[in-house]
Amino acid sequence: MRKIDAVLPLTLSDIERFRILEKSLEKYFEGLNKCWVITPDREYTWIKRKLNNEKFHVIRETTIIPDPSLNFIV
Repeated sequence: MRKIDAVLPLTLSDIERFRILEKSLEKYFEGLNKCWVITPDREYTWIKRKLNNEKFHVIRETTIIPDPSLNFIV
């Protein structure tokens, strides 16, 4: 089976909803390779601690969008 990556913007306020998604992905999405979780810089440390699944790779949004005026997570 081919594996694919996914991208998920996530903030601390959405962690509980993320837990539901995490269970669904584990159960129904066998083709998921990595899920790149994009988070605001100020929440990076907290979200990284809360996501302990090896499929979820947390990165700061400024890694992708270095100009703060272009940030997409509110």
